[in-house]
Amino acid sequence: MDILAERFGAPPFTSRCRSDYSKTLVGSGPSQTEVVLAKPQTFMNKSGESVSCLLRELDLECADDQIWVAHDDVDLEAFRLRLRAGGGGLGGHNGLKSIVDHVGSKDFGRVKLGVGRPPGRKSVSNYVLEPVRQKELDEYAVLLETAADAVEHALSEGLEPAMNKFNS
Repeated sequence: MDILAERFGAPPFTSRCRSDYSKTLVGSGPSQTEVVLAKPQTFMNKSGESVSCLLRELDLECADDQIWVAHDDVDLEAFRLRLRAGGGGLGGHNGLKSIVDHVGSKDFGRVKLGVGRPPGRKSVSNYVLEPVRQKELDEYAVLLETAADAVEHALSEGLEPAMNKFNS
């Protein structure tokens, strides 16, 4: 969200609904669109509380053209990106489950950030909660820039063209 906020020239984030968020306009002319960038400040498995509150407060609907969720994905190879339209499974992701439970819908777009499976017998929950290793920081920085590119492309060209470009 910070990368997108900087690219869009968004105002500073403010706090509301246990989330830091910023509203800004993206694009120009008749294709200009208002975008809300939000960073829930709850624990990940309670992020639905923040999302549902913001949707109500800002009068938004849960639809893949209205809300996108960026999240880690252990079923996606580390440093890979995948865009996905709403619906479908949750892949055991407790943050996604919380959002579905609180907004009552799976109809939100997803920006999946691959972290890969844990090595050996390490539990998935311990693996995704541990700090990123120093040697991986540069690769994750590239992944986050690419994710921002993908979101910008989806906003300007649509989800399908963005999926075709970034999911390959």
